[in-house]
Amino acid sequence: MTAFYSALARLIFHRRWWFAVAWLLVVIVATFGAARSEHAFQVGGYSLPGTQFDQASQILASDLQISSDKSALVVFYSPNMLVTDKPFYDAVQKSLTSLQAEPYVVKVQSFYASGIPAMVSPDNHSTYALVTLSGTENQLEEDVPQMRKLVQSNVITVHLVGNSAANYDIEKASTEDLARVERFTLPIIFILLVLLFGSIAAAGIPVILGAACVLTSLAVLYVISLFTDISIFALNTASMIGLGLAIDFSLMLVSRYREELLTLSPEEALERTLQTAGRSITFSGVTLMLTMSVLTLFPVMIIRSIALALVIVAAVAVLAGLFLLPVILAILGPRVNSLSVQRFVHFRRKGSGSVWKNWAYRVMARPWVSIALALVVLGLMALPALRLRVTGVTADVIPATTETRKGVDLLKREFGDGQASPIFVVVQAKTPGGLWRPNIMDGVLALNQHLTADPRVASIQSLATLIPNPTPDWIQSLSPTTLASNPDRLRLAKQIANIDGSNSTTVLIVYPKKTETDPQTVQLMLDLRADAKIWAPGLSSANVLIGGTPAQHYDFDHVVYSEFPTLVALSLLMTFVILMLFFHSLVLPIKAILLNLISLVASYGILVLVFQFGYGDSLLGFKSLGALLSYTPVLLFSILFGLSTDYEVFLLTRVREFYRRGYSNEDAVALGLEHTAGIITAAGLIMIVVFGSFALTQVLVIKEIGFGLAVAVLLDMTLVRIVLVPASMKLMGNWNWWMPKSLGRIVPEIDEGEPVPEPALGFTAGGE
Repeated sequence: MTAFYSALARLIFHRRWWFAVAWLLVVIVATFGAARSEHAFQVGGYSLPGTQFDQASQILASDLQISSDKSALVVFYSPNMLVTDKPFYDAVQKSLTSLQAEPYVVKVQSFYASGIPAMVSPDNHSTYALVTLSGTENQLEEDVPQMRKLVQSNVITVHLVGNSAANYDIEKASTEDLARVERFTLPIIFILLVLLFGSIAAAGIPVILGAACVLTSLAVLYVISLFTDISIFALNTASMIGLGLAIDFSLMLVSRYREELLTLSPEEALERTLQTAGRSITFSGVTLMLTMSVLTLFPVMIIRSIALALVIVAAVAVLAGLFLLPVILAILGPRVNSLSVQRFVHFRRKGSGSVWKNWAYRVMARPWVSIALALVVLGLMALPALRLRVTGVTADVIPATTETRKGVDLLKREFGDGQASPIFVVVQAKTPGGLWRPNIMDGVLALNQHLTADPRVASIQSLATLIPNPTPDWIQSLSPTTLASNPDRLRLAKQIANIDGSNSTTVLIVYPKKTETDPQTVQLMLDLRADAKIWAPGLSSANVLIGGTPAQHYDFDHVVYSEFPTLVALSLLMTFVILMLFFHSLVLPIKAILLNLISLVASYGILVLVFQFGYGDSLLGFKSLGALLSYTPVLLFSILFGLSTDYEVFLLTRVREFYRRGYSNEDAVALGLEHTAGIITAAGLIMIVVFGSFALTQVLVIKEIGFGLAVAVLLDMTLVRIVLVPASMKLMGNWNWWMPKSLGRIVPEIDEGEPVPEPALGFTAGGE
């Protein structure tokens, strides 16, 4: 591999302008692709094929034109007028008539057309219309501005909400967040880089690499989105990780190149840089790519697409680090130290390496004490993770200033928490016309009566609610013929039974008292799945499915966390194999995995304190939901495991190099820390700024991930890398490098080339 990096360095040095022009063209093309990416990504993807929610949704859509996920609610409100006042009525009719003329609108159900009392608020100042839509998630999301324009009124307050509207608002907020982060974070990062390098020219290189990496990654994702669904959250995540990773790699390469320039020619310095730091970033990037590739197998669109985004980001960061950054260094040469600000910056490189080396010796002098203290701190941080609970993604994750939040909050205030997210109990007879069989009608009545008495239920809409107090004889007499004799009842019945179709399907719409993710509502939904036929024996011959938003959240979480153990096992196995190949050791991979897990659980604990218990939530601009969002732990596990392994590879590669030169285990660890701790600290600080900036965004999903990553990097670059790693390696001694001879003959060792003598350095700003 050393020969490859040497040849690459010579090629780039002598053809640097050709490479520069090629990269310029790549970035220009990527800019156009990146600009279109936000419109190509989507927010949905929570409906998973094969789940009971999905099966119920398909029947509702095909038989009753009711959609659990492709629908909208139009909420109408006036503080001064009643729903029955003519100006209120005229305003609603005008809005709905305009909306119903659109080709993507399948059905509009309002109080004025159906006469359903539950569609009017108790104070008679608000009503809503249920709109069933058709089309893809992306198409409906694009139609949201037009729909909102059509229903607006100067007479009453109108809000259009629903999945498509929420998706639109989240995408808009995510795009605004990304622009805000880029506008404020990049200048801060540049200032930090100037302080660290002591040179404006050197500080500009990581910013250039970061911009190129993000633009290229988003462009690649845009191309992929033409063939498969990509979540809008991949936009922010790719930008966040891409920027951090590119700057991380830049710090390693630029700092090494500046050191080599002290004793070598520009061409030789570039060659030495790629042989050492270039090899390290390759290993780190490949590790992250392979770890994240496990997640691309996940059956959930949002997790799968974010994982794919990170695989692409890691690949682009490595390519940019090997083929773009060396081009810039070759063009600049010694001018990389130009535009010096050393007179204003007093950080010096001289002696700083000894600080880290002396620190390592002090830690290794009392390894048990060092490990105990670090584990106590991390353990205290991890304790809140024992109470971790997750919740589904609802409108509460959307900024309060959006129309979706305003509409949902109004709906909850006027109608109750569960009105916007009912549970659908789908009853389907096995034969056409079988819906009206006496036993099934008895079952509908029995289930309706049982749920009416349930304290968790606010109201119900079903065939048994067509009259106030139905009797068994009356419910058994129902049929299309008897309903036709009463136009009002027929109109209501057509909303919940396929009278004009095969007469085999009906639905009980159950409005819970609590929100869709409240434990009480979730338990009600699970009780219906388990006991509906017990409560209503007449339904034993029918197909009964429980859908609706509460079921959607539950099924999503069930699929995610049923697959999570497999994800953990594959990620651990992947990391173990990669590190075993890198270091040709069985002990180092196991130790690295254990340390990563410890810091990960500690990060979960801090997340629970802030986002679940609400400590400091006002400082981050949100109100705690009392739980973490359901996919945050899964995403953080995979991302953090990859990033932690990145630093592990960088540090242990240098330790192994010194160990192979003949240094003792203790000296190799001290020298390895001396050479890398400063760079890891600097890179970690930049990462914290990047990730921390996303913790201040509007969308709670990105806020949680950004905060979790910032905390994890802080713990990893302090307690883990400069305390637990040297102390544990001291205790293990030469066993760190143990590999059974029989296994060593089978397992290939990645060639790292001949070790190159180099000056001991610690990374600080300025230069000699």
